[in-house]
Amino acid sequence: MLGQKLLFVLEYEGTQALAVWQTRLILSPWTEPDALRVELNGLNLDSVWENIVAELAGVQVQQGSTLDEQIARAKQREKLQKEIAKLEKMAWAEKQPRRKFELMQRISDIKENSK
Repeated sequence: MLGQKLLFVLEYEGTQALAVWQTRLILSPWTEPDALRVELNGLNLDSVWENIVAELAGVQVQQGSTLDEQIARAKQREKLQKEIAKLEKMAWAEKQPRRKFELMQRISDIKENSK
């Protein structure tokens, strides 16, 4: 199965989702079966596949970078957003002003470095 391009329709308790494997598992949101749609756009099967994966991953295919690179960037962005949310939650719960300031500095450093 390595190297094959497969699109799975997953079903659970009356809802469905689409799943593909492109360097990692990409899963669409769970929706009602009637709302599940896949648009086939492209001039050849490779471009059709890239458009399906890009749609499920929520990335825009840009010139100068591959789909895998863009998926990796989106995953890194998601990881940074989760880390920022965790630090913000810790900062709000912190009672010591110095520690709170340090957490806010870490948040601003992460935001600045991710641009």
